[in-house]
Amino acid sequence: MNELFGISMLGALVGAALLDLAYVGLVVGFFLLALAYLAGCGKLKKEKEQL
Repeated sequence: MNELFGISMLGALVGAALLDLAYVGLVVGFFLLALAYLAGCGKLKKEKEQL
């Protein structure tokens, strides 16, 4: 019974870690997307100014 509890706790910890990783990945991905969008807008503005 004690070993089963230990395994389930380990499983919960691994699950929480994976969930955190997924959340961090989502935040980083969103940040990079926003950065790329802003960079793209800046590029377009510069090109328009040159014309």
